[in-house]
Amino acid sequence: MSFKSKQEILIIGDIMLDVYQHVDVNRISSESPTPICDVKDTSYRLGGAGNVAANIASLGGIPHLIGRIGSDDEGDILQNIMSREGIIYHPEYNNPDNYRTMMKVRTISDHHHIIRHDFGEGQKPIDINSSFLKRIGNKIRSLSKKIKAIVISDYNKGVINSHIWKCITLNSYSIPIFIDTKRKFIEFKSDKRIFAIKPNAKEFKENAEFMQLIDMNDILEIVLENLNYNKGVMVYNMLVTLGRNGMILGSLTTDGYKSWQIEPTQKLNVYDVTGAGDTAMAAFVMACVSGHPIDIAAKIANIASGIACSKIGTSTVSIGELMEANAFESKENQNEPMCNMPKKS
Repeated sequence: MSFKSKQEILIIGDIMLDVYQHVDVNRISSESPTPICDVKDTSYRLGGAGNVAANIASLGGIPHLIGRIGSDDEGDILQNIMSREGIIYHPEYNNPDNYRTMMKVRTISDHHHIIRHDFGEGQKPIDINSSFLKRIGNKIRSLSKKIKAIVISDYNKGVINSHIWKCITLNSYSIPIFIDTKRKFIEFKSDKRIFAIKPNAKEFKENAEFMQLIDMNDILEIVLENLNYNKGVMVYNMLVTLGRNGMILGSLTTDGYKSWQIEPTQKLNVYDVTGAGDTAMAAFVMACVSGHPIDIAAKIANIASGIACSKIGTSTVSIGELMEANAFESKENQNEPMCNMPKKS
């Protein structure tokens, strides 16, 4: 079983423009001991929450994207890319202010990153008032009858905060929520169950209070139980990406705690890990809403992120590439219902 096509997914988070300058470096400047970069090509791609949306689209889904972009040239480029890639952008965040579109410009020579310039950091946070929250809530409710999941892609750049999180939980009904965040897990307290949180190893360790334990699985079990029973963060599953070491998935089920070690993918040439976590999240969500058991969904996500790492820069992965990598080959548990997936009311 592959992915069900045209599954509608809502992504809320920090949208960025990723710019790649491909250069040749053959000489050093006479003005100072710095390399002279001869720019051969410049490409533009969706970053952050935009990259999650782009991967949802490339995997056959229909992404709805809510985030913040400016009324500037970079914002126009983002909107053109979104339109071209079949992403439905909802401009609920756009304000008549001086917000500058978040942008990261990477200079690359012979597959190596030379330097990165970031634009739009440290800007004034959006004015959170009752009319703004009502607008966001109305949009989520209007989409609730057709979307299969909500993805929070939180790079801690200002789109997601406690007010927005509360607004999401109040208006999302029983729609499953997937979270990828740079902030502390305890900031997502709610009476609503979160289907999954997907940190990388660094983010997981920053949230773990029990790092004196050596076994990663023991730590994951305690973190999940601590969040649920002590911190007020109601989360079913946690998928921790471990880079070249694969992933580990932990789930709190009616039968207790279960875990799976997802082995590393077959060796590929790793050129760039940029955006691989976004690709993993998109594949994991698409697998879950398509009815794959959660351990199979994690394996598919692992393969997808490995493919993304074999490409230069922020990239998307297609169903064809997953099929070529035998991502859907496993017949194990294919007839079992997906673990803990809530039913939409």
